Amino acid sequence: PDPDPDPIIPNFGEKPDMATAEELAERERLLTERETKLAKDGVTLRRGAYADFADSLIRDGVFPGGERDNLVSFMETVDAEPVDFAEGDATVQKAPIDWFKSFLRGLPKRVSTGETGAGEAATDFAETDNVQTAIGNELASAKAAGREISPAEAVSRLRIKGVIK
Repeated sequence: PDPDPDPIIPNFGEKPDMATAEELAERERLLTERETKLAKDGVTLRRGAYADFADSLIRDGVFPGGERDNLVSFMETVDAEPVDFAEGDATVQKAPIDWFKSFLRGLPKRVSTGETGAGEAATDFAETDNVQTAIGNELASAKAAGREISPAEAVSRLRIKGVIK
């Protein structure tokens, strides 16, 4: 070989390494396999992130838990390409999913996931005396307020207060 070959003039004495059609087809198949796996992994990661986001909304009482899967499925369909949104006099480019997430975060709390009792401890109904006492107290409280209620209505009131479940 020439120690200082001219880079412009190719050396036609050497045979180039040419892949056969079978080798090219195998490379193409492997590349397609990798691309498919990466796409599936990306979908799985996005779905997991959307599920985490939905769970945080549910924990915060902004979104009902029964609609979690529907929210996650919907979020997967939202286009990721940025679009122009008007903010005051300016136009801002945002991905629709980012706008949707900020919109959901800004919703007021709608679902109470905590206890709703008025500070009363939950009654242990394993003892029948506790049942009688709780209903009796509710009946007496209503009577003191000038209202006659039935024992069934007393139980309903106790449920609303979170005293019984």
